[in-house]
Order: sequence, then C-alpha cells, then structure tokens
Amino acid sequence: MKSFYLLVLCALMASCMTEKKANSYYNSHPDKLASLCAAHFNNTDSVKDSTVFVPGKTVYVHDSVTVDVTAMVDSATKSKTAAQTKVLRDSILNHPLYIKIPCPDLPVQTPDTEKEFHYVQVSNNAKEVALADANTKLISANAVLTAKLKAKDKAILIMAAIIGVSIMVVIIKVWLKHFAKVPI
Repeated sequence: MKSFYLLVLCALMASCMTEKKANSYYNSHPDKLASLCAAHFNNTDSVKDSTVFVPGKTVYVHDSVTVDVTAMVDSATKSKTAAQTKVLRDSILNHPLYIKIPCPDLPVQTPDTEKEFHYVQVSNNAKEVALADANTKLISANAVLTAKLKAKDKAILIMAAIIGVSIMVVIIKVWLKHFAKVPI
C-alpha cells in the first residue's frame, strides 16, 4: 500500500505544470498560445464616424486699380493754350504714366463646412488588462507609501513638540533663576 501512495505521489509531482514548463510548451506551440490568448483577450475593432463643423470666416481682399494718367492729361489740356499743351506733352506724355490707387478692403465670407472623419479603432484587450493590473498595483503602493509618510510626519510632529516643550522648560528655569525672587 505504501508503494501505491508513493507511486500516486510521484505521478502527481511529474504531471504538475510549472511556469517554466508552460513557457517552454507555448514557445514550441505558438499557435496554441495564440488561440488561448484570442479566447481570453479578444481584440475589438470598431468603426468610428465623427463630423466636425467648421464655421466660415470673413476674409478681407486687398486690391488696387491702375489708372492711366496720360488720358487724364489729354482731357485737361483741351482748355490750355498750344504752348502750355506742348510743354505738358513733352514732359508727361512722352512717357506713359500709370498710378496704382488702392481700393477699400472687400469683405468676403467663406462658407461653413462640415468635415467627416471615418476611422477604425482597434483595442488590444490583453494590454488593457495588463495596464489595469499595473494601475491597481501602483494605487496600492501609493496608499502604502502615503500611510508611511503620514506616520513619519506624525513622529516628526511629536518630536518637535517634545523638543519645543523641553526648550520652554529650560527657558523658564533660566528666567526664574535670574529674575525671580523665589528660589527653585
């Protein structure tokens, strides 16, 4: 009977799956690991649509007009004498003269538009679970450190109070010794 129990114990020990055995098994059979991960941590794909309204803007257009001054001089010289007209023609009209005159700014309203965006969002659930676990561990570590810090702050406060009271006792004794008439 003892050998039977020993045999059962050896079979149980040999059949246990350790982490090292599991890693070597899944490294040699990655397809099994992939199916196991897909069963527990399936990725979710979702198509998202969003529409963004872009209001129109007022744009000011700057423009200018070019005016031929020689035509204006011709109309102005009709009332002048022949000598004056010759002087004007020799000095001005031999070279055409143009002047740019700026126009007032013209406001132009651009139309309102809507932009549509289509995108696929893929979420990796295995990473989300791992990050949630890491976040939980960080929160608990933060709580432990906060408790330790509060304990240290309390100890420092108590020590400061003790030192303060001790200094006050020494000051009062010195004052009484030098300035009081009653002996201590």
